[in-house]
Amino acid sequence: MCAGGEGPSGPGRHTCARHTKTVASLQNTSGLIAPVNPGRRPYHACPLLVPHAGRFAHALMHAVTDPGLRTLPLVGSVDQWADSTNLLDQSDAVRATVRAIR
Repeated sequence: MCAGGEGPSGPGRHTCARHTKTVASLQNTSGLIAPVNPGRRPYHACPLLVPHAGRFAHALMHAVTDPGLRTLPLVGSVDQWADSTNLLDQSDAVRATVRAIR
């Protein structure tokens, strides 16, 4: 970990931070949602700063006008709730899992 509790040190950390801020800024300028602060925040008690992308997901969901889509739950991406590389490496299994939770 790097000093100051910002997560792993090295150039990858800075690249990741730059890309998450870029994506957040693009989302903010898309016109789909009211702007969301693109800053990273602490992740629970971990010494990592993350974008908390759920803030953007919720803002986008509030902008959805289709009644059928608005009733669907926000479940995240499969790699957020399936902690298995065996599953994630098999696209057919991922699709079947996603269909099962709908």
